[in-house]
Amino acid sequence: MDRITDKHLDGLCRVLNGGDVEIWTRQEDGSLKATVGAYYIDGAYGGVALYRMSNQGGGVSDVFSVGHRTKRDLYEMIRAFIVGRESAHEV
Repeated sequence: MDRITDKHLDGLCRVLNGGDVEIWTRQEDGSLKATVGAYYIDGAYGGVALYRMSNQGGGVSDVFSVGHRTKRDLYEMIRAFIVGRESAHEV
């Protein structure tokens, strides 16, 4: 399989989010507000993780609770997550 890039991971986030979603929106007073429930890819420690916004202040949860992994590992985990979520909706 080819190398997994940020573009691949961002595409899977679009699937999870149901389209393009702004993670942060600027309010009229200039403050930023997080989009609760939005998924996004975080990069740190030489790896990547799937996070989900938990509150408007920017609190997040690590969806898989495994920390930062390689792009390929995360790609496969997100694909499995999407398949599982779709299967749950069929039941």
